[in-house]
Amino acid sequence: DVLTLPSGETLPLGVDLPALDLSPHSVHSDPSVSCTSCHINDTRYRYPHLENPAQSVYEFHAAVSQNCESCHYP
Repeated sequence: DVLTLPSGETLPLGVDLPALDLSPHSVHSDPSVSCTSCHINDTRYRYPHLENPAQSVYEFHAAVSQNCESCHYP
C-alpha cells in the first residue's frame, strides 16, 4: 500500500522488517525500541487513521520528524 499526497508524490506504507531489525530502532538494540515506544498516542495512531494534512513528502517528513525529538533531541 502507498499513501498518495495531494502533490502526487507517494509514500510506501509497508515496513521493511529485515531492515528495521538491523537498525538502531530494532527491539534487539540496547536499549530496545519497540514500535509502541513511538506509536503510543491513541488519537494519532488509531485505525482508521485521521487524514494527514501534509501536501508533499517534505511536509509529511517535517511533521512526522517532530515525533523523533523526544529521544533524539531531549
